[in-house]
Amino acid sequence: MQRVTNLAEITFNLQGVDGLKQRISLMDKHDLESALGEMECAALLSHPKLIFRFVTPTGSKGLDYEAEVMTSANRIVCCEIKAKSEQTSADAQTLWSTLEKARKQLPKSQPGLVLVRIPEEWVKQQDIQTIVSDAVVKVFRQSHRVVAVVLMWEEWTQTFDGWNLVVSRFKDYRNNKSRLYQSDIDDLLTVLGRASNPSWLSFHAFVERMRRTT
Repeated sequence: MQRVTNLAEITFNLQGVDGLKQRISLMDKHDLESALGEMECAALLSHPKLIFRFVTPTGSKGLDYEAEVMTSANRIVCCEIKAKSEQTSADAQTLWSTLEKARKQLPKSQPGLVLVRIPEEWVKQQDIQTIVSDAVVKVFRQSHRVVAVVLMWEEWTQTFDGWNLVVSRFKDYRNNKSRLYQSDIDDLLTVLGRASNPSWLSFHAFVERMRRTT
């Protein structure tokens, strides 16, 4: 139930984003876990300062990505979004393969951003920092097109009044050595996340406010 509510919240807050209706229609081809993972990653780019839109994947190598976002320097950053299943084990090869596939789906001549939703259990793994570092460094060495990788995950918690609450966390990795990396990428990464979006409506917070006024 919480996943459905989370998906509904994200869809509501992204309702003004170009291409959302087509993205929703594609959800029939994916399971809820994958669909939610992709939408959670997209939600990171929802800040009013960012001009973000979904695009239709072409199926062609180098032009097969999910979204675009405009930076403060009016550059278009191509975004490829991936979601790993909760059953996927964490190792450097698995993560690198995901990043490498995403890299190939991005154009060579434009800055690219790869967003990956990873299972919560990965974060609890003792050697996860080494696993992530090895995979990210390897993909950065292979290409200038990926200017940053963002990993996001869920953390489940329970409030004092018994609500099961899911919090989205994320961490960015920046490819400063890429010839396509400029200060506008820093500006973009600085405003990632729902917490930095002043216009984001939290369903949980809304319900709590309604309860206090009734």
